Amino acid sequence: MLSTRQMPKAKTITEENCQKARDKEVAKVAARTTYWGEQEKPKGECKPLTQIARDHGVPPSVLHALVNGRPTIGEANAEKQLLTPAEEDTLGTYLIGMAKQGFPLTPRMVIKKAVRILEAKTGEPAEAGKHWFERFMELHPKLSTYRARPLDHIRANATNPVLLRDYADTLERLFAEHNPPPRNILGTDEQQQLGDRNNVTVIETICADGTVLHPIVIFKGQYLMLSWGEDNPDNAKIAVLAKGYTNNELGLKTIKFIDEQTKDREGVRFLFVDRHGSHCTLEFFDYAVEHNIIVISYPPHLTQWLQGLDVACFGPLKIFWSQEKAKWEYKMRQQVSKDTFLRIYSYACERAFTQPTICSAFRTTGIDPLRRNLLTLENASPAKVKKIDGRFLLALPTPAKAIIQAQRQVREATLEGTATSRPATGPSTAAPPVVQPPASPLASQAPTAQLPLLRQVLLGTSAEFLITDLPLKSTSQLPPLVLQSSPKSLEPDWSILQNPANVALMLRNRLKQEVEELWAELQRALEMVKRERAIYEGANAQLVLWDTHLEELSEQLAAKEDMKKQKEDAVKRKAEAEAERVHAAEREKWRESERVERASKQKAAIEKWEREAKEAKRLKKRLPKRPAVTKLYPCAPTPDHLKPCKQQEALAANIREEEGQEEIDIGDAGDAVSDTESDSD
Repeated sequence: MLSTRQMPKAKTITEENCQKARDKEVAKVAARTTYWGEQEKPKGECKPLTQIARDHGVPPSVLHALVNGRPTIGEANAEKQLLTPAEEDTLGTYLIGMAKQGFPLTPRMVIKKAVRILEAKTGEPAEAGKHWFERFMELHPKLSTYRARPLDHIRANATNPVLLRDYADTLERLFAEHNPPPRNILGTDEQQQLGDRNNVTVIETICADGTVLHPIVIFKGQYLMLSWGEDNPDNAKIAVLAKGYTNNELGLKTIKFIDEQTKDREGVRFLFVDRHGSHCTLEFFDYAVEHNIIVISYPPHLTQWLQGLDVACFGPLKIFWSQEKAKWEYKMRQQVSKDTFLRIYSYACERAFTQPTICSAFRTTGIDPLRRNLLTLENASPAKVKKIDGRFLLALPTPAKAIIQAQRQVREATLEGTATSRPATGPSTAAPPVVQPPASPLASQAPTAQLPLLRQVLLGTSAEFLITDLPLKSTSQLPPLVLQSSPKSLEPDWSILQNPANVALMLRNRLKQEVEELWAELQRALEMVKRERAIYEGANAQLVLWDTHLEELSEQLAAKEDMKKQKEDAVKRKAEAEAERVHAAEREKWRESERVERASKQKAAIEKWEREAKEAKRLKKRLPKRPAVTKLYPCAPTPDHLKPCKQQEALAANIREEEGQEEIDIGDAGDAVSDTESDSD
């Protein structure tokens, strides 16, 4: 049976809710820190807990629980995390570095990497939660994910200047940091040979100094036949796979084989690869990091232009392979097989992989030497010609338009206020009264005072956050700057002024034509002036916007610095109070030990005197005089390292007076005992 009662709506986690939760967390921590700082002050000067809670917008009961040891929600959740915040920051830095090198990791690879870190720390099998990756991305806004688009869109947008600029910046930064020699710059790629059902794939690796490493040859099959590797002039590493193509396992073996051949080279080695799946595994990346190899990926779908083997080596290799293959088949009257492949392939490699060819592969692609001028969009694809109307002004954002409108009102009001009437040259006539419109409030202000008033026009625009009391956020961004200049197509022909015509010698028609030409050029000059004024107005309006933005940022930065200084002062005061507490405890401990020792000595002296007095009484002799205990065992002076500070000198004086009063009481009691015994005698 259906019920008419409406079900409660589920909560939706939005960025605004997350920001509110973070603000509450910051307020709780700040209130707790303020309370601890106030407790270090004297009792009459410290604020009560309720006032501190009210100042920070925290309920008093919550603050009371926090100062009594209960953690905040963020602190409690941090203890439940799979990784510590420091480990998550390290993982985030690793992900950004891999992305800059051309290897963005998938969510599954990120989770696998986090589990490996946890297993290495605990030594036990671990597993990530179902929503760990989503929570990890929420805690690290500097990271983001993207979905791969269809291949046609990727190819259409592959050659873009941003992608090439990032690739060039990565190379420039890493090369400047490590300064690798040419022999430490390597490039590897695979090339398919034979091309029939006896498919053979060869993985070649070249160095920027013109040398080539031993190749890896992948035969298609299930088992490796000994005859395939008997004739191996290049000492190639042989592998057998069912499809004849490389896979993740062979990709790891490839980098190990490259490392074996180059491990004696000093310094960091750079390995340039494409984004094949065998090069994008955690095992591949971890091995490279452990063996001082920096792996850099070419930008996707640009290997035909950026990969040196494709640009300079594989083209001649195909030609020489076809020639050597035809020569062999003509000479031996048989087709090339897997048994003879390595021999014939070595002939083609000897002709194709020469030192000038290999060096040109790195030089042409702008890697060695590093040349940014080759890593540009013009070299990547043909230039695309677009027809642009030079007289069209770019559209300005809405906030800039509002400021321009306000500036025009100021200018018009100022001109109306400063206009003066000319003296009448004709007969005096009564002029009708002119009703002036009310002047703009901006017109009565000085230029320096107009800026705050201009900002008020931002209400209702996308830049309204600049004039509100709310703090700026990462999403509070101004529209991008619109920088433009007057098109040259509007410039008049200034050569007319340099070569003035002789009007006296002109015919009427020629003079009329000259006037028309001058009128046309004057119209072009007027249009150019209008465009320049519009550009200047837009630039000034954008300057007002960015000046306001900078002022807001400066104020928030100053507030953060003040808060940081207050926190540092509170921590310093807390440390000083803790040190003083420890100092006072040590001093009190010393006093107690000194008091016990002095009391024991006094007690022993009195007991000795009592025995002597008892013996004298028995022998009917004169009683001995009672000893002055305080003079025999006075209070020892306080050591220098335990002397109290200025704030505790008065308390120390009171303690000394109390100790002296106790000694006097003990002396009076002794005298009373001696008098009683004398009377009894």
